[in-house]
Amino acid sequence: MNLPPEPYLSVAPPGGPPPGSTGTRALHGEWTGCAVWGAGVGAELATPIVDGGLYVGPRVPYDVRPYIGVSFWARATVESDTAFRVSFPMTDDASVEDGGNCVESATNQCGDSFGYRFNLPSDGSWKRITVKFADAGFIQEGWGAQFPWRPDHVTTIRFQSQHKAETYDDCLDDLYFVR
Repeated sequence: MNLPPEPYLSVAPPGGPPPGSTGTRALHGEWTGCAVWGAGVGAELATPIVDGGLYVGPRVPYDVRPYIGVSFWARATVESDTAFRVSFPMTDDASVEDGGNCVESATNQCGDSFGYRFNLPSDGSWKRITVKFADAGFIQEGWGAQFPWRPDHVTTIRFQSQHKAETYDDCLDDLYFVR
């Protein structure tokens, strides 16, 4: 017997949803006082499903070559820091210890992923962000090993704060790849 799926029960994010959205599946994150670099949230794009367990193997690439970028709605609450970066870690820049191919050493620092910095409005309103992989600002941060952009090696999408010791209270909604 096939039962209908359980309804997704949630509430719209603080401040309401972005235009044209219910906001019921928006991601709401809050953090403060991160002393080293900040904080972030991300998702693996092609992690295998393991029945009854958690996948612990190497990172699995997701080929983003069919897309020119990503688009999403985001907002920061009033008095929250508004500086963010969306990044796309690849198997190339992930350390071997983290399931990637980069060998970490004193002169070869892994994890310097390609990404794009953006700022949200300080008044708490929603803003649509569209990042194209060909944008001039879509680059590595520059502190680690240099790698070419290889869209067929992307494993993750990550949103991260840009300042340490700040308060962040933000929401993301309606994320999708753009063709």
